[in-house]
Amino acid sequence: MLISLLLLINVTQAKFSKDVFSLPCEKLSIQMSDCKEVDYSNQFHSAKGILASVVVSHVEPTQCHPKQPVKWDHYQPRIKTGHHQIFISNIDCKKAPMSVIKSNFFCDTPGADSVRECFFQKLEAKQKFLYTIPTF
Repeated sequence: MLISLLLLINVTQAKFSKDVFSLPCEKLSIQMSDCKEVDYSNQFHSAKGILASVVVSHVEPTQCHPKQPVKWDHYQPRIKTGHHQIFISNIDCKKAPMSVIKSNFFCDTPGADSVRECFFQKLEAKQKFLYTIPTF
């Protein structure tokens, strides 16, 4: 009985983990009100870009990358319209975009600075902003 229960728990966790990667990212239409260039890094990773105060006017689901198998019916909006502090990677204030993609970061090893996803997830929590990438 115990072996069956453990097997069931492991299968359920594996199914959940697989489904997480089929969640869509979110495309945010933004209007920027403030911008400053910043650089966050640790000994393993670096994130250069801008920290901006924005108003999010529209949110829609989108693929995180072209080969991602997305389960659109599982989409639940995670970001609300309104004022937000966002970080936009690999851009400067002169080239501020009108829309950005909020990527999904799933870290199953909290505190592991060497894991890219954990670095960005920790950065978001510590700096209290949304980590995004620009779209053009």
